[in-house]
Formats: sequence, structure tokens, C-alpha cells
Amino acid sequence: MKEKVFRRGDVLAMFGVGRTTLHSWLTNDLFPRPVKIGGTNYWLDSDLDKWIDAQVKVRDESLQEAEQV
Repeated sequence: MKEKVFRRGDVLAMFGVGRTTLHSWLTNDLFPRPVKIGGTNYWLDSDLDKWIDAQVKVRDESLQEAEQV
């Protein structure tokens, strides 16, 4: 299986956040953990996709709750 991987700079640009925010997300288990290869952290495309899907689900559920009020 060949999967695309992203370095920290790629992830920061992809989500428009800074290093401090990414560190906070990781520390608080709010973001997928990277895989360390040769001393460099890489995020798997599939992990990022799952995280995005989870964020969309949370958004949709909160919108549904708001419509019920």
C-alpha cells in the first residue's frame, strides 16, 4: 500500500494553523498523531481524511441540534 504522507509544514499550511496550535491539538489528543520515519514526523493522508470527516460529523450534528430548537 502506497499512501501519501505530509510533513509538519504541509499540515500547517493545509489547515491554516501555526505550530503552537498543532502542538496544542496533539497534546490534547485533538489531532491524529504523526508517524516518525528517520527522525521526521509524517502525517498519513488517511488519518487526516478521517479527522476531517469527524469534524464534518460534529458540525452537522450541531447544526441539526440548532435546527431542533
